[in-house]
Amino acid sequence: MLGCNGRITIPFTVSIAGEYSFQLTAAGDQAGDEPVKVLLIVDRERGYEDGDTWYRDMRKPGFMTDEAPAGVSSLQWLGQQIAEDAWFASAAVQFWWPAVMGSEVAHAPEVTTDVDFETRLAVFEAQKDFIDGLASNFKVGLNSAVLTNGRELIIELLASPWFRVNGADGNQNPQLAEVGTRRLLTPEELDLKFYHLAGYYWGWSPDDFSEYDYHARATKLSREYKVLYGGIDSRNVTQRAPSTTAMMFNIAEKMALGHGLRAGGPRVLRKGLKKGVCFQKSR
Repeated sequence: MLGCNGRITIPFTVSIAGEYSFQLTAAGDQAGDEPVKVLLIVDRERGYEDGDTWYRDMRKPGFMTDEAPAGVSSLQWLGQQIAEDAWFASAAVQFWWPAVMGSEVAHAPEVTTDVDFETRLAVFEAQKDFIDGLASNFKVGLNSAVLTNGRELIIELLASPWFRVNGADGNQNPQLAEVGTRRLLTPEELDLKFYHLAGYYWGWSPDDFSEYDYHARATKLSREYKVLYGGIDSRNVTQRAPSTTAMMFNIAEKMALGHGLRAGGPRVLRKGLKKGVCFQKSR
C-alpha cells in the first residue's frame, strides 16, 4: 500500500530499437472527492542495473586492449592487470622517490648547448640505471619477499646511496646540489623544532586555544606565516616551496632575532665583560 508520495519502479529491457506502446492500469482508494493522480515516467536507459560491475553508458571496462571478464569485480581485475604491466615496477619506484628522497626524479636534459648539460645528463643516466635495476628486483621480489612488496621497496630506497649521501659540491656543479635528502623544513617542522629548542611555540600562549587547528594552538608558523614560509593551505597553494625565498629568510631571521636570547634564558656572551660595556664597530 502506497502513501501520498508512493512510488513504484518497474524495470524492463528493450533489446530492439523501435516504437513501443505501454499500458498501465492502477486502482486505489481515495478519501474525499478528489480523483487519484498517477504520474508515469519512462526512463529510456538506466546506466546501472543490479548485479552490474560497470556503468552501461560508459565504455566497456578494460585495460589497454583487454576487456574485463564478465561476472567478476572489474576493479580487482584492473589492479591485477596494472601490477603485471611492464611499466608498473619502474613507475612504483618513481612514485615513492620524491616522498623518500625529498626531490623529483631527474629528467633527461634536452638542450645540448647548456653549460651544465653533461652534468645533468650524467645525473640522469646514473639515476635511471639505479631505478631500472631496483625496478627489476622489485618485480621478482626484493630480499626473497613476495612480488612487488612495497615495504621492501622503501627499505631499499632508504639504504641506497641516493638517500644516504649528504650532498655534493653545488658550487662547482649546481645540478649536484639537489643530490641527497637535504631539504627545507616545512612550517610545521620548523614550529616543532623551535619548540624543542626554546621550550615554547613562537607566537603562542598556553592560555590561547584555537578550535580550528589540529593541535588546538595557533602559532606564527601555523597561521600568520604558514604560506609565506613555503607551506600550503590546501586551497590556493597546494605545493610547498622547493627553495628558500627572500620572504622565508626574513621570517626565519625575525624568529631568530626576536627570540634568540629569550629562548634559553640568560647567556654569557663573553667572559670578563662588565655591565654597561658597549661594542664599537670596527672599521
